[in-house]
Amino acid sequence: MAHVTVVKPGSPALGLGVFFMWCLTLPVSGQEASGPPAPPAGNYALSPEGGTLWVDGEGGSGFWGASFSLRRGPLYGAAGAGGLFSNLPAFTGVYTGAWLNAGLDTAPLGADLAGGIFHRDTLHTKLFGVPVSSGAAGGYFLRLGLPLRFQNWSAGPSFLFARGFWEEGDLYWFFGKPQVPAFFAAGISAGFREEHRLHFRYLSLGLNILSPSDETLFTAHFDGIAAAYSLSLNRKPFSLEASLGGLSLSGNLHGSLSSKNQPYFLFPYIFYDLAFDAGFYGLFGVLAAAYRRDLFRLNMTLAAAQVLGGELNGGFHAKQKNLSYLGILIFDGGEEYGSWSRNPGGLGAAFLSLEGGLEALPLSRNRRGPRLSVTVRKLFALPWGYEPLLSSGSSDPGGHGGGSKTAEGSAGGGINPASILLSGLSFRCSIAW
Repeated sequence: MAHVTVVKPGSPALGLGVFFMWCLTLPVSGQEASGPPAPPAGNYALSPEGGTLWVDGEGGSGFWGASFSLRRGPLYGAAGAGGLFSNLPAFTGVYTGAWLNAGLDTAPLGADLAGGIFHRDTLHTKLFGVPVSSGAAGGYFLRLGLPLRFQNWSAGPSFLFARGFWEEGDLYWFFGKPQVPAFFAAGISAGFREEHRLHFRYLSLGLNILSPSDETLFTAHFDGIAAAYSLSLNRKPFSLEASLGGLSLSGNLHGSLSSKNQPYFLFPYIFYDLAFDAGFYGLFGVLAAAYRRDLFRLNMTLAAAQVLGGELNGGFHAKQKNLSYLGILIFDGGEEYGSWSRNPGGLGAAFLSLEGGLEALPLSRNRRGPRLSVTVRKLFALPWGYEPLLSSGSSDPGGHGGGSKTAEGSAGGGINPASILLSGLSFRCSIAW
């Protein structure tokens, strides 16, 4: 729940923004695996939170969450639950999840183990103006971290494994239902005196598209790497952290529809082969500044990512049925070929997070009594360079019939001031004792 992308729902910018913000967190999250920080007072803390993702005149989407953490000497643990919800016309549904975290914070070797599950209710959307539903979804993840400390040096290898699945739904009769048989990520960070740190992470994603009868229609595989250097400076009451890194992602998708594995909506084709491959590389940076004075805290984080180059390529090969009616030829049984290519260079996004709050406010005259922390956060996002990826165009290397066509996309119209003010706004409080 830490990162929220605020862009127009229904526009391609939404997915791009989420993807870029996820890439930015790769080198700097989950690497040290030293567990949740100690509560600001005492050994226990209860922390609820909630906020908006997008709000406009047609509806809204948001998130909620709550966690409980404890620490007793080197042992720590935490449990939490949260969810995403939306009643926007583009999609209506609810995601929920729960997680557990436990570990041992010792030197020279510690341990951190986390796991969780998620579930999504049936999602309601529209296809060509017709209301359809996609089935419920679920999955789980497991994460292991092994933090190492040697005087001024530290290192943090970590490993993550996840799986996801989708149940039956109207939408899958058209396009098939996705399945994530394996998502794996491994990373390591190494630091000196908590000021200089190097990060590296590798990820691998497998994806299958299944028919309603669980036959494989398409298979896909993606690999990515990210590396970064970060510098931290702490000069009370100010602190500054800067990170600069690079990332690359490559993958492919291929498969075939036929009258055997997709007999419902393939007409008038006998088969339809599809292939897609992608690869790009880019740079990203994060600059975070904080000011703390007594109980007051103010944070500002600026992040940006820029794709420098790469290729997105796709193509298809299809054959029609030979069909006539009353002597009139309707489909001649011809073959169709098509391909397209895009350069994602110039694609990018920037994010700004403003956060302010009060820390460890005493709720009683007893210094050891419970204390309250309150935080308010506002996030902004600005994507750019995605319009060329949505422009129409095709190439036809030959065959009977035309090439593929891509509909013209748009960012989804203007944004009113109320949406800018209310979207990406979140609140968090914590009571520790």
